[in-house]
Amino acid sequence: MFEYTRQPLKALYLVCVVLSVVARLPLWTVKALLPATRPRKSWPVYRTILVWSIDAFVASWFKTGFPHEPLEEDDPGFVWIEPIHEEWILGEIKDLAETNGVEPVRVHGYWRGNGLGDDRSALTRHAEPQEKILYYLHGGGYVMGTANGKTTLASSPYSLSVPAHAPKIFKRSFALGYRLSAAAPLEPKNPFPASLFDALAGYRYLVEDAGFQPKDIIVCGDSAGGHLALVLTRYLIAYPIPKLDVPGGLMLMSPTSDWGRTYDNGNPKSSAVVHRNTDYVYEIVKNGYAGRSIAGSLPPEVLDTNSWFSPSSLHLKETDGLFKGFPPTLINCGGAEMARDEKRTLRDRMIRDCGQDTVTYLEYEDAVHDFILVTFFEPERTRGLDDIRNWLQKITATK
Repeated sequence: MFEYTRQPLKALYLVCVVLSVVARLPLWTVKALLPATRPRKSWPVYRTILVWSIDAFVASWFKTGFPHEPLEEDDPGFVWIEPIHEEWILGEIKDLAETNGVEPVRVHGYWRGNGLGDDRSALTRHAEPQEKILYYLHGGGYVMGTANGKTTLASSPYSLSVPAHAPKIFKRSFALGYRLSAAAPLEPKNPFPASLFDALAGYRYLVEDAGFQPKDIIVCGDSAGGHLALVLTRYLIAYPIPKLDVPGGLMLMSPTSDWGRTYDNGNPKSSAVVHRNTDYVYEIVKNGYAGRSIAGSLPPEVLDTNSWFSPSSLHLKETDGLFKGFPPTLINCGGAEMARDEKRTLRDRMIRDCGQDTVTYLEYEDAVHDFILVTFFEPERTRGLDDIRNWLQKITATK
């Protein structure tokens, strides 16, 4: 892994990847033209080829290093966030932090708003009475990704508000730049619970500094960010902190909930096997690098047996009560995801603890991982956004 992180080898390798994809396009096209040889017969030709192409480029990142975006402190929405108080670190999380040598640090975030452009005073202003805010935690397996992506959910809160003819739910959104993790052969850094400390700092900032009521905060995360949103909410319930009550809602977009990969067990009917060619995350799942990065100095089996890491794991000894007290929660999932099975287990365990009325699970038959962020994935993406808007309108109507 990461053999070609330096120039000119990096550039040469990426050229080879592009040429390899181009060389395979004729074969992929033929296979995509024949419904019997498509990974999903219902997929159009272009979708089949694009998913296979994305899969090839994602795999290349584990040779050349992950995409990286520097801090943009001159961005009008950029802010620094102070670390959490040491006395807020409690229970099992404190033990994990001590083993991994993790401490709270200052982190950053970005404000975005509807029609606010580069007006910093409007973007970062104190909350208005009953103003709702989307608190966004980006995905990327905890090893890549950015809070400043121009096409993320956080960059366009309007896309997650109700339709144009109805009142907007979010005037602003806030995305957190939490610490990313790494493991050998790169320099190990920021294992769990570093990201949790950062997410908690961002939540404190929204409540204490920006003036939002917890009930007006909707926490949203995709992929690894969905896991972080889940963990943050669970921590706020398990270890109550004055003024930091449970958020008003939780949105989990293709959340990762089994870092131990317990569903990739050779079962030929498992989504990890059946959907190998209908998703673009095979390399991420196969090599286990992300899991090693967040485990840090902890034994590898922690990813299988610890519910803070893997609340959907098949190897947990006790699963009752993990989600007791959770706010209204929406989980969406692509029916073609490799990790579909773990999301269904997450749904079932949450419903058992919280009740059917609290948990909304939406699965889109032909969609891949994180399809809400894949702009070409239509009509599932538009359907998914419509469903999100309807859910948001419902849970915020009485708050």
